[in-house]
Amino acid sequence: MAGKPVMQQSLDQRVLGFIREHHLADAGRQCWWPFPGGRNSVCLLHLLHHLQPELGIKLHVAHLDHQLRGKESAGDARYVAKLVRSLGIPATIEKRDVAAYQKEHGLSLEEAAREVGTIS
Repeated sequence: MAGKPVMQQSLDQRVLGFIREHHLADAGRQCWWPFPGGRNSVCLLHLLHHLQPELGIKLHVAHLDHQLRGKESAGDARYVAKLVRSLGIPATIEKRDVAAYQKEHGLSLEEAAREVGTIS
């Protein structure tokens, strides 16, 4: 990385440099990563999977089906499970009824989704 302009570095080297510069992962630790399953997160998952040995981390993916989009939400969870299984990455995949929680607690949808995502 030293001596090379940032734009000439490979994407994985740029990501590695950013993670190290901002101390986003500690070597020897398990790295839990909230994973929604969209295109950007899939790309980043592949990069992080590739960089695990260099960073000295073990990834663990966390995916929460908020049950807001019916079959589509469930399909996302199945996709995430299949993807992480193919990469050999452990995952915690759960589902929670955000709409019911929202109604019960009188919250906005965003607030309910945040709170439900932090309940263990």
